[in-house]
Amino acid sequence: MAKRRRSSNERKRWLFEQGAASARQILRIDAAPGEDLYFCSICLEAYDAESIDDKSLTLEYIPPESIGGKGILLTCQDCNNDAGTRLDAFAANQHKFDKFRSGAPGPPLRFRAKGVAIAATNTIHGTALVLLESQSNPDRYRSLVDELEAAEAAGHSPFEVLDLAPILRLDSGRASASYIRAAYLVPFALYGYRFVFQETLDGVRDQIRSGGTHPATERW
Repeated sequence: MAKRRRSSNERKRWLFEQGAASARQILRIDAAPGEDLYFCSICLEAYDAESIDDKSLTLEYIPPESIGGKGILLTCQDCNNDAGTRLDAFAANQHKFDKFRSGAPGPPLRFRAKGVAIAATNTIHGTALVLLESQSNPDRYRSLVDELEAAEAAGHSPFEVLDLAPILRLDSGRASASYIRAAYLVPFALYGYRFVFQETLDGVRDQIRSGGTHPATERW
């Protein structure tokens, strides 16, 4: 018989119980029934079981849900929402851009060149470009069309004419901080507070909260 999957709320409660058990062991907390505490692994603030119902504790997806992550632990709503806005959105954009740059087929990505919006799509035959007239300056659109037609007549590739700039908001520092955050949270999901409550990780938590870059993960 197939094993029944836990509902979202059941999974949150199970994760809470696992975290609370780890906290009792590491901190030697002698909690009465119903008084267990779960500590957000980012800010280290304590939360009780009611925090699941009032949504103060939320399911955390590693890596970000937008790039296929799974909910494997709980973090507080503030830390989760803050990361989603300041870090994970940039990780998702960087993932889309890197995938496009690798040549992998996928959905179109929008660029701008010489004031003209362009949708670029990787296919098994190469990269297809579509100029988006409705999203472009009319004069620049006509000028670029003429330039591309002249380049084609001379036997040149459109990529020799176009200097494509992605419209996506990219910030490699914030994307790196999102990856660092994921790399920090995975060991917590595996080992609990035995991993988190190490003073040597204070700097990592500070960096995650500030959204800064890390020399070891600077991109080219």
